Amino acid sequence: MTPSESANVPTANLRAELMRSSAYAHPVEEVEFLQTHISWLFFAGERVYKVKKPVDLGFLDFTDLERRHHLCEEEVRLNRRLAPSIYLGVRPITRGTDGHLSVGGRGRRVGGRDATSAGPSHAVQPPRPG
Repeated sequence: MTPSESANVPTANLRAELMRSSAYAHPVEEVEFLQTHISWLFFAGERVYKVKKPVDLGFLDFTDLERRHHLCEEEVRLNRRLAPSIYLGVRPITRGTDGHLSVGGRGRRVGGRDATSAGPSHAVQPPRPG
């Protein structure tokens, strides 16, 4: 995967695509979104997917595609020891024949993007207003 292939999915498009319930292989009625300074979190039905942002904050650098992939795998490897039901694995983000992105779907892997698959979502619920 070359850096130019990463440019095929601008950040805004990635977020919009992963907000679609059909972007996930399991049943999803609604997708909620939160972000941290280094990640996007997609609460999709019973699972949560985390995508590392391509950022360089000085103390960490996620701008390299291969480095983000490696760090996703390391996060799962290290955290799965203590929370195996939360850290389920790393899934590629792919573009299907319909042109839409999906997590772990069939199609071509895009931009070296990966999502850390977590679940169940009730273990990592987004804060509710009010």
